[in-house]
Amino acid sequence: MTTRYEAIQKELSGLRLRQAVATVIPAVSLVALTAYKAGSIRNGPFFILVCLASLTAVSFLLHNIWRILFTAYRQWTDRASQIEDEIVLLQRRIAVVFDRYRPRCKGEHFKTAYKLAGKSVAELEEALAVGMFRERREIFVTAFMRTGVAVRVTASIGSPCYDLRDVLGEF
Repeated sequence: MTTRYEAIQKELSGLRLRQAVATVIPAVSLVALTAYKAGSIRNGPFFILVCLASLTAVSFLLHNIWRILFTAYRQWTDRASQIEDEIVLLQRRIAVVFDRYRPRCKGEHFKTAYKLAGKSVAELEEALAVGMFRERREIFVTAFMRTGVAVRVTASIGSPCYDLRDVLGEF
């Protein structure tokens, strides 16, 4: 099961690849043809620098031209922008969640640092996800609940986690 972040990241990389192919290949061809016609193909560092600068400028120019001329290319760039905005929003939301919890000091009890007692099930799951991510270890928790609130909690830190997605799921 993939997370929303993984799904949009995969879609974004596909869109960026399409955009690169649509702009870089014609730009390379144009710069190479221009250099050949000018008869200035040399192995000097200045020539390579000029070609790279030209390639960048032509790619940027083609990007803007393709965006105006081709509906499909415009849709790719618009969708890529939407995904980038969504990624920024997701990163902000995650930062807000992590900011609610201070890092645990060395020797401090996990349950005390993350204030596990008195939390609802959803709040408890959130605190445990943040704690496991920061600790990079499994956390074994026993929570005694009364009317959906943790009354008494015990927690012990276990072995290192190697793939946190298995532990954290879609958090």
